[in-house]
Amino acid sequence: MIHIEQKSCTLKVRSKDKAGELYIKNGTLKNAKNSGIEGEEAAVIIISWGSPETEMQDNCQTETKIQTPLMHILLKATQLKDENATSFAHADWLAEAIKLAEGHQPVYKMRESLSY
Repeated sequence: MIHIEQKSCTLKVRSKDKAGELYIKNGTLKNAKNSGIEGEEAAVIIISWGSPETEMQDNCQTETKIQTPLMHILLKATQLKDENATSFAHADWLAEAIKLAEGHQPVYKMRESLSY
């Protein structure tokens, strides 16, 4: 919507314990900042966050650090989100394998034994 209406604003984005800013001028993403990172890398990270809360401010005062079209940044953010979800799933599998190696009963077996 911001792109179509050619708005200029700063989006303050929060997700859990993370915070960042997206700077949009005349509907075009010009810069992003997150934990000391600026530009396209920060934009990709911020856009990939799950369940964000946003606050819009009507001003956009920043240098232009992003030249990449927004669609490319959105694709990269989607890829990063998918990679993070996969690594979390692998971490769960690894934790389960460690428990099994230590002689613990698998989680799915424990759930079966608890059913009435």
